[in-house]
Amino acid sequence: MLHSFKLQAAIRLPFLAALAIAELLDETAFLQTQPAVAHSRGGVNNSAVADSRGGVNNSAFPGAWVYREAGECNTVCDGILQIWENLSLGIAYVHIPKNAGTTIEAAVGFESVRHCTAKMFQDCKVQERNLKLFTSLRNPYDRAVSAFLMWAQMGFMNEVTSELEGFRTFLTELQKTPQEAGMYKDRDFADSSTPQVYSVYGVDEELLVHEYLRVKWLEEDWTLLQQAYPGLPNLPEPQNVADPHPPYCFYYEGNRDLANIVASYYAADFLFMNLSSDLSDSCKDYHQTEHEEGQ
Repeated sequence: MLHSFKLQAAIRLPFLAALAIAELLDETAFLQTQPAVAHSRGGVNNSAVADSRGGVNNSAFPGAWVYREAGECNTVCDGILQIWENLSLGIAYVHIPKNAGTTIEAAVGFESVRHCTAKMFQDCKVQERNLKLFTSLRNPYDRAVSAFLMWAQMGFMNEVTSELEGFRTFLTELQKTPQEAGMYKDRDFADSSTPQVYSVYGVDEELLVHEYLRVKWLEEDWTLLQQAYPGLPNLPEPQNVADPHPPYCFYYEGNRDLANIVASYYAADFLFMNLSSDLSDSCKDYHQTEHEEGQ
């Protein structure tokens, strides 16, 4: 059955600018559905946050998103690194939007209002601060739905009659180039539309992040990370709030063209995570559940 609702207000800002502002207004809009598959790459404990699929794919260069030269240290990013230095954990978190970053930062007692990339931390001499970078990665199909739901919640949409119609509008805007959408590819801070690989590379395609958490198995991977970094606090207790939205696979069901947009736009993310871009692989459990409920 189609989940119907109305989303009020018209788009008053360019698409990507609207996403950036939405994130500043609502940093807690992390919607846990069925997120991610990611992998570890070295660090203090090479077995931490790893699974049988092996490490991330360092050949997955983000193409046009990659940085070519160093920049000045951003004061916001410098301040975030200072917070992590003061925690004396030996690590610092690269907050990729829609990847459980609010939950992770809550564990150590702060919340960033902007999302600094690893390259921005590189500009602030993170290597000289004895901090190893870690981040969390999420299935791009799931992350795209989460970004859409945040965008819809903040009212940056034309009025539509269903979630699926709104999601189609969202992805149509997403596949435009940043220039068409009113921003440029060489912007610094990451937002909900930015490919995840944009946040982990530095100048000339240097991979800067050492540890990767899988959002789908965040608690499990966090426990492993705590073993590598014993001073790391526990994650906050999850809130028992029912998600009013269907699982992310619902939004692609019968709409393979939407899945194709996500697979194309986030191709480097799928490659980086050694994750199949075939929607059927991501949604096997969802379709199994649907089959069992229909019997």
